[in-house]
Amino acid sequence: MRITKSALICVMVLIGSAGWAQIQSQAELASVNAKRINITQTGMYVLGSWAILNLAAGSIAASQTTGSTHYFHQGNALWNTVNLGLAGFSLYTLSKVDPSGFSLAQSIAEQQKIEQLLLFNAGLDVAYIIGGLGLKGYAPNGKNTAMLEGYGNALLLQGGFLLVFDSVLYYLLHKHGGEHLMPFLNNIQLSGNGIGLTYSF
Repeated sequence: MRITKSALICVMVLIGSAGWAQIQSQAELASVNAKRINITQTGMYVLGSWAILNLAAGSIAASQTTGSTHYFHQGNALWNTVNLGLAGFSLYTLSKVDPSGFSLAQSIAEQQKIEQLLLFNAGLDVAYIIGGLGLKGYAPNGKNTAMLEGYGNALLLQGGFLLVFDSVLYYLLHKHGGEHLMPFLNNIQLSGNGIGLTYSF
């Protein structure tokens, strides 16, 4: 069967277009991953800034106050040594991530992992708040009333902040995933021969 020059050109154009569409799709996926990483990094900068503020203010105020107020500021400072460590470690880890190194399946897995982690953290935040209320409620009956009340107030503040922080970060990442990552699933087609990706061009 003779293949005309025009037919050969059409075949080459179609093959080239499909290849270009795949490259473009990979670039778009890398962009989606980069945005997710950027949102998470911004969140870690916020957490780190909150930690530094509490460490500085708490350490200074704790040295100048007494009673429950002293323990409140001390509790804030101690709590945020952990926050600062988590934020710093997360920022270091994220700086090493290559957005283009994720397949679609890996991208979805990463998206789900961070969302599930934030939901788990939000549950812990509620537990911190309940713990703070428990300490304050027990304080009048305990031997260390000032310490229990001060640490209880610190738990309420830190738990409340973290609950808002984790909730907002979850919302932003979930919204990003829904708007920019999930559309890639619309290009997946199931057939009798298996799973395939379609590209619009």
